[in-house]
Amino acid sequence: MRIFRRILVVGLLLLIGAATWLAIYAQNRGFTRTWREMVEAEFANRGVFVDIGRLTLGPFQGLVAENVRFFQDPQRRKELASVDNVILDLDLSDILNRDLSINTLDVQDDKMELPFDPGNQESEVLEMEQFSARLVVTDNQIEVVRAQAVVAGIEVSVKGSLFRPVDDPVEEDPEVLTEEAQLEAQKLQLLEIRRRLNRVERVLNQLEEFAVLGDETPRLDIDFAGDLDDLSHLYADIRFTASKVKRGNYLIESLQFSGEYQGERQRGILKELHLRDAVGDLRLRGDWPVNDRIVNFEFESTLDLQALIGAFWPNPRLGEVVFFSPPKVEAEGKVNLWQYGKVEWPFLPMDLIGTVNTERFASRGAVFDGMEMQFAIAGNRYYVRNLRLDHKSGVILANLIYDPRHPEEVFRFQSEMRLDPEVMLPFISSEVTKRFVSDWDFDDASAVYFAALGGGASLDPEEWKTRGVIDLRNFRRLGVPFEQLVTEYEAEGHLHTYRNLRVTRPEGELTVLALQHDAQGRWWQAEELRSTMDLYAGVRAVAPSLSEALESFRFTQAPEVILNGRIDSRMNSPEEESPEAAEAGGDSRHDFVLQFQSDQPASFEFLGRTLPLERPSGEVRASEGRLRLSEFSAELFGGTVSATFETDRVETDRRYAATIGLAEVSGDDLLRLYGRNGRTSDSDLNWSGNVALEGKLGEPESISAEGSGALDAEDLFALPGFADLGPLLQSQAEEPASPAGEELEKKQVARFDLGWKQGTLSVKNLDAEGEAWSLGGAGNLGLPGGALDFQLRASIEEEGARLSRRIEGSGTLEAPRWRRIEPKRPGS
Repeated sequence: MRIFRRILVVGLLLLIGAATWLAIYAQNRGFTRTWREMVEAEFANRGVFVDIGRLTLGPFQGLVAENVRFFQDPQRRKELASVDNVILDLDLSDILNRDLSINTLDVQDDKMELPFDPGNQESEVLEMEQFSARLVVTDNQIEVVRAQAVVAGIEVSVKGSLFRPVDDPVEEDPEVLTEEAQLEAQKLQLLEIRRRLNRVERVLNQLEEFAVLGDETPRLDIDFAGDLDDLSHLYADIRFTASKVKRGNYLIESLQFSGEYQGERQRGILKELHLRDAVGDLRLRGDWPVNDRIVNFEFESTLDLQALIGAFWPNPRLGEVVFFSPPKVEAEGKVNLWQYGKVEWPFLPMDLIGTVNTERFASRGAVFDGMEMQFAIAGNRYYVRNLRLDHKSGVILANLIYDPRHPEEVFRFQSEMRLDPEVMLPFISSEVTKRFVSDWDFDDASAVYFAALGGGASLDPEEWKTRGVIDLRNFRRLGVPFEQLVTEYEAEGHLHTYRNLRVTRPEGELTVLALQHDAQGRWWQAEELRSTMDLYAGVRAVAPSLSEALESFRFTQAPEVILNGRIDSRMNSPEEESPEAAEAGGDSRHDFVLQFQSDQPASFEFLGRTLPLERPSGEVRASEGRLRLSEFSAELFGGTVSATFETDRVETDRRYAATIGLAEVSGDDLLRLYGRNGRTSDSDLNWSGNVALEGKLGEPESISAEGSGALDAEDLFALPGFADLGPLLQSQAEEPASPAGEELEKKQVARFDLGWKQGTLSVKNLDAEGEAWSLGGAGNLGLPGGALDFQLRASIEEEGARLSRRIEGSGTLEAPRWRRIEPKRPGS
């Protein structure tokens, strides 16, 4: 017995030592390859293909598989995942009997890697930190009791089960079990896995752009159920929560997501995505039939959409709009994923309808009180309905359509505008249109109504055709005030046509059957324009340079005007125009006929004095760069005056030529007007004659003139400076004649030619004859100052003989000095 006890103790010690050695060996060295292959075969029997780097026995964990790699196919070509350590739950007695049955797999706080492209050794991998999981494996099911990890900073929790039918050899289809068929099925399954992982990769790339500011870690919970042999029928319920998450400069206060994937129906359902920022909320719901790749959705938002969009798609233009309160947007529609990334603007892969309402906002310096509209998108077709844009000066209403199915009218619109057009200047890209709009001024007393419809082959306004009506009240154009403008309106590109136009001012109105305006070429074409308004105000409102050429005329009451033809409305001379305008216009392009007449007095600036005209009428013609006043006539100082005027350009500082004709004009009144000598004869001093002038506009010293005239001989001595000439023509035997020459024969004529150049008036070929005298000669009158320089020959009948005398004149008009040279008698 004593020996038996010693043998038993020694045997137990040897057994304990062997067991200890075996445990230490298994822990440090692992089981042999045969044991690993047994475990790998058990996995393969359950449809899971693995490679185990080492199989060890942990003192507290049991059997541990290290460096485990999971594959899609038996040939180990498509790696699906890798895990450092997997705890295998099995009976150790089974190991000794070489009868393995793995029921549970455990992973504790480990790392797992999933390649995004299975089978590609260079594929990027999805790393899962702090990965813990427990799987219960049965003959027909794999249950994920728990699976937790941290992925891209998000706590992910997964649980669910995968069903695997038990193999039934009796009912197996030999064709299905062929290796080729199995490889094809595995290939399709792999493609499905790859497609799903690609989506995960895109999502993770976006998640890397986010930063969590709060203490709460974002969390994703997934519950799933499916068939291991057919993952396309997988069901999953997904929930996501996060708070204080920032992307770029945009802070998300909270984000909640709930959805499910119904694999059997191949449908994804977004139950609700709720996003909240500092100003509002966004709620999004959707439905995604996977096979159709059409995502149906609806959303409503009161958050800062501008900042949200800018966080994902930065665009400087987003900064052009500043909302003082967030807009409210509601929409529903669908997105076509088949077309996503395959189409270009103006095509969008979606159908969408919705509404936008916003209160006060600002853009490009303009502040608007609000906007509301309904919109729709259908591929490359866009609709905006019931657009209302409010501004303190008024409102814009519009309906807009962009539809490429109609090539000639890709873009169409219908609009009404009741606000100051200058508000829209920052949004107009065409410099020509900006310049045209800038010519009009409106204030708080103004009223604007513009209704139009039209469209064109593109979004370029220059290709649009538009028609409508315009009604303007209390406005200015180029600084000229008007009470009202009413017209029918048509436009094609830069060419605007106004029909049945009526414009009013306090003094009268203007009507025109048809008026065309080329905003780029800057000209106006009128047909049957009739006006009783201030002529110069009307001309200045369309052609300031032309009004400057007509400023010498002033009417006490607006004349009746009829105009037909074209007016050049460029502000500056052609040389000062931009290259574009010069190319469009060249020299002055006036080509019109303007007829005017008035029953009321008018005035004309001539040689520094204002001539009072009665009942003026005339015709102004412009063509080939020249302006001509013809058929002008008026009453002046009891007589009549006629004139012509012609210039090579209508701008100032240009040369001109003119003619003036007088008939029985009161010389006394004319002389008083020019402020010379107030001395006149008892008889009326009437002048008749013609003069031709030329010079430069705005430069009186440039005037040169030639002409002729006639007046009663006795009136010669009524001219300034000539009054003292009368006594020198009287006989010494007679009483001196009166200054006015009363003793001379009435109705005798004095004729003369005139010239003017560089401030000097030349009296040429003076020929006058009275009852007992005759006078001839010439002289000059220098201005200013009125310096006299005359040489005259006089013949006087005295004592039955003719006495010839020479008379010289000097001094000034105010202080003339006339002296007589001693006469010579015949034969002496």
